[in-house]
Amino acid sequence: MERVLLGAPVRDRAWVLPRFINHVTRMDLTDIQLETLFIANDCTDDSVQLLSDAGFAVEVYNDLPTRTESSVRGHYSYSHLATLRNLLIDHFLKTDNDYLFSVDTDVLVPPDGLCRLLNHRRDVCSMLLCNQAGPRGQRAHNIMRLDPITRWYRHILKWPAGSLIQVDVTGAVYLIHRSVLERGVRYAAASGGEDYFFCHSAQKAGCSLWCDTALTPVHVMGSGIELVGG
Repeated sequence: MERVLLGAPVRDRAWVLPRFINHVTRMDLTDIQLETLFIANDCTDDSVQLLSDAGFAVEVYNDLPTRTESSVRGHYSYSHLATLRNLLIDHFLKTDNDYLFSVDTDVLVPPDGLCRLLNHRRDVCSMLLCNQAGPRGQRAHNIMRLDPITRWYRHILKWPAGSLIQVDVTGAVYLIHRSVLERGVRYAAASGGEDYFFCHSAQKAGCSLWCDTALTPVHVMGSGIELVGG
């Protein structure tokens, strides 16, 4: 029996939470003991009530020292998000769970996704999530590699279909083994996002990062805007 805590920061996501909750409750939990915990921050809508009514655990943190302008995409503060994600880690480490399943609440996970990630037995393992339109019309996904010449992280644009590939940066929907967090790996503000710092710190701590390209959840970017990886 694998013990997993699923959670993420949440702010004003009532517009997508019913769909998110539906997908989480439909996950295959064979041989999995699942707990939930969401870090609610400065919500002005029904996000907390929706999560609570679904039986999901919620911790509310308002008026933190680090602040962000709004919940609108592109108006986030990376340092603020790092604070919220580190609060989730602090709560996780007080439990006896084996894995933290970090899933942003605008991501609709496939039913078999968690089981597949667990079966890989990796330090950090993500699903393949499409974030935006990339250069020359190509889609940009949540996987990157470090260019050995420029020392810049670049989006991976091609990969073997249905495979497990090693990456240098990932985010949004990924499974983290407890040992990674027990080594002190945490989030902090970084150019490009708090996930960059987390992934870099994980590698410095001797951990490897992977992505299962067969798992392509739906990314609900906004009303009428939904992206699928692949």
